[in-house]
Amino acid sequence: MSREAPERVIECAGVAEWEAWLEAHHATEPEVWLRLAKKGTGVKTVTRARRIEKFVEMLARGERIY
Repeated sequence: MSREAPERVIECAGVAEWEAWLEAHHATEPEVWLRLAKKGTGVKTVTRARRIEKFVEMLARGERIY
């Protein structure tokens, strides 16, 4: 996927929404772009640290991450 034309961009207002998307799509989506708000904008998005933490949790359970 090129940076100029991402095919799959999602926005998650929080951790629960991000986790739900991963649980539903991690095995079928080859990639995803997660849009994040800049710090201080007041727009709620999941943090980078939490995204990584969720991937590690899924790997620890033996789930395949594509």
